[in-house]
Amino acid sequence: MKKILFIIPSLKGGGAERVLINLLQKIDFNKYQVDLCVGVKKGEYLNEIPKGVNNVIYLFKRSIWEKLFISLLYRDLEINFFYKRRILSKLSQGYDVGVSFLDSAWSDILLFKNNIKKKIVWIHSSYSTNSNFYKYTQGRYKQKRMERYSKMDSIVFVSNEAKEDFVSIYGQSYKMEVIYNMISPSEVVQKSKEPLRISQKQSIQFIAVGSLLPVKGYDRLLRVSKKLKEDGLNFHVSILGKGHLQKSFVKMINDMDITEAISLEGFKSNPYPYIKQADVFIMTSVSEALPTVLCEAMILEKPVIVTNCCGCREIVDNGQFGIMVEQNDEMLYKAMKEMILNKATREKYSQLSKLRATLFNDKEVLSKIDYIFA
Repeated sequence: MKKILFIIPSLKGGGAERVLINLLQKIDFNKYQVDLCVGVKKGEYLNEIPKGVNNVIYLFKRSIWEKLFISLLYRDLEINFFYKRRILSKLSQGYDVGVSFLDSAWSDILLFKNNIKKKIVWIHSSYSTNSNFYKYTQGRYKQKRMERYSKMDSIVFVSNEAKEDFVSIYGQSYKMEVIYNMISPSEVVQKSKEPLRISQKQSIQFIAVGSLLPVKGYDRLLRVSKKLKEDGLNFHVSILGKGHLQKSFVKMINDMDITEAISLEGFKSNPYPYIKQADVFIMTSVSEALPTVLCEAMILEKPVIVTNCCGCREIVDNGQFGIMVEQNDEMLYKAMKEMILNKATREKYSQLSKLRATLFNDKEVLSKIDYIFA
């Protein structure tokens, strides 16, 4: 039985965290003895760690210590003594495979430990559209990342475009694999059947799911919703997620007088019933690698609108399986208006989502994972 170590910064309600939980729920515990190392003991998914996981190790129980040891001393000042000492005291045993499931400074855990035979890093981001893009392409920051990647036995990307993005910055001199996210279609469908105690609104229902962060582009969604309301169109937008922009979004919604047209619903541990009852799924992101929730919406046969960015573009195949718009308000306005006014358009893209959902195959993902763990 191979001993596997998974590493992740936290188990907050993000896409990569959800994918790791999905993977741990599907992995063969008769084949692998799995330990999970969580950087900081926080997150909505802490209670969803499968019982089959052999051991859960928390490096820090409070964020303040993580910020001191990792953000300040290690990342900013490049003092690794305290970080390395913490790791070696918490992670004493050896492993056949170590996986940093969300590439960051936490990936260096694999380098600090000499008793990990195979080192793998998982990349869930698109660098070229990241707000800190300049950091990845120059100076000491780029050099440090290249040094890290050169010591890995494999780098896994969640989409082909994320891989191409990486190669454009760091080159091809690494062993690389593309493995789509573990989606668990049957579980998505089953969880979508959970009843909701909310009243049905007599209007076209849009739903967006994701953290309230700049990268999700919700400011554009709010502006376009105001314009659609001014046109007298009958619709409602629900946004599921939380984040530091919540207060500013609440103010925008009030200032634009669109409280009846758009609502912030907060984080939902089970978003699938909300997606199921909606008419259209919408994703306005500036950057994605492979958006899990978009795949899940297509499994639930929702017509989708996405903005043109890495990850979204790959899933809808450049507009073949969903409406893809450029990163501007006018294009998004036209797409949403078309979905509101034209039932035939919604039905067309619902069927295309159903067709595209056949792409998400758990058995194929597990087979690829077995291959890189070998």
